[in-house]
Amino acid sequence: MLDAVLAKGNGGIVKGAINRVEDMTIALNIC
Repeated sequence: MLDAVLAKGNGGIVKGAINRVEDMTIALNIC
């Protein structure tokens, strides 16, 4: 989550979106 914020701060919006998708996938796997 922190990486996504840093990436967005650096202008890496796409990277932040990918990290967010990965976070959601991990959350679904835990559930």
